[in-house]
Amino acid sequence: MQGRKMWIYRGASLLLGLAMLSACGRPVATLPPTAPPTPGDIVQTTPVQTEPGNTPPATQQPTPGDNVQTTPLQPAPGNTPPATPRPTPQATARTTPSALPQVTPTPVPPPTPGATPKPSNTPAPAPLAGLKICIDPGHQGKGNMKELEPVAPWDALANPTYNNTVMKGKCTAGTQGWTTGVAEYKVNLEIALALRDRLRALGADVLMTRESHDVNLSNRERARMANDYGADLTLRIHCNSSTNTDAQGIELYVRGAGDGTAAYQALAQKDYALAAGLLDSLARATGAKARGVFATDAYTGINWCEKSCIIVECGFMSNAQEDALLVTGAYQRKLVDGLVDGVMASAGKIKE
Repeated sequence: MQGRKMWIYRGASLLLGLAMLSACGRPVATLPPTAPPTPGDIVQTTPVQTEPGNTPPATQQPTPGDNVQTTPLQPAPGNTPPATPRPTPQATARTTPSALPQVTPTPVPPPTPGATPKPSNTPAPAPLAGLKICIDPGHQGKGNMKELEPVAPWDALANPTYNNTVMKGKCTAGTQGWTTGVAEYKVNLEIALALRDRLRALGADVLMTRESHDVNLSNRERARMANDYGADLTLRIHCNSSTNTDAQGIELYVRGAGDGTAAYQALAQKDYALAAGLLDSLARATGAKARGVFATDAYTGINWCEKSCIIVECGFMSNAQEDALLVTGAYQRKLVDGLVDGVMASAGKIKE
C-alpha cells in the first residue's frame, strides 16, 4: 500500500511539472507509463490547467469498486512556476505627415481701370428722322380770286401753254359735299393735322402752311413757304369734285413738262414714281379706287415748288358715298395710314 502511494505521488509531481513546462512553452517529455493502482487504494488526482491547444494525456479511469477521492494537488515547495511575462505595451508611433509643398500663386496684375461705359440714353433714330415734309391743306375759309399770280416761274419760250405770262387767281375756297354740305377746306385741314401728328411721331420735320381757316395764302406763297423751309416733299391735301356724280376714287397730280430742262424732267420722273407708290398705299388702306397719277403744268402750287410736290385728291365730294366717308374721322384715319405708309416706303428716294 505504501509503495502504491509513492507511485501516485511521483506521478502527480510529474504531471505538475509537465503542466508548468507546457505553460512556459518548453517541449514536454514523454513520461513512462505508471503502474495501475491496486483495487482498494485511495488515488488522489489533481486537475491540470493547460494552455489552449496543449491537451494533456487522458487520465486513467479508476477501476470500478475503488474508493477514489479527488484532492487538489498543491505544488511542491520551491517548484512555483514562474509568472508568464506580459508584453510591455509600446507607444504607438505617430506618423507626422510631411509638410505639403507650398505653392506660390502667380500674381495676376490688376485690371487697368478704364472709363466705365455709360448707358446710352440716345434713342434709336426714328424712321423718318431728317426728312422735311411740308403739308399744305388746300384752300381756306375765304377764297381770293380777285388777285392774280403767274402760274409758273418760266417764260413762254420754255413752255408756251403754262408760263409766267399766264395768270390765275391766288386761291379759291374749294368745293363742298354735295350731300353733307361740309366745306372742302375743313376736311382738308382735318386730314392734314392728323397726317402732321403721325409724321412727326415718326421723326419727320413737318411744316404746315396753315393750321386754321382764317388765312389768305396764294398757291405761289404756299410753294415758297415749302422752298424756304427746304422741304424734301410737299403734300397738298385736297378733295375732288366733278359734274359726274358717279365719279369716285383717289387721284394724284404731279409736275409735267415744265421748262423742258433735263433737271426738271428728272424731278418730274422722280415725283411720278413717288406718287405711284403713294397711290398704291392709299388704295390698300382705304379700299378706294385708284384712278391714277396725272402729270400736268396747270397747277401753280406744283410749278413753283423747287422739290418734289404731289397733290392728293382724297375723293369726290360730288359722290354721295365718298362724301359721306370723307367727313368721318374713321375714313380720314385710313387716308392718313395710306399716306404714311407711302412716305415710309419711299423715304430713301425722297431724300435723293
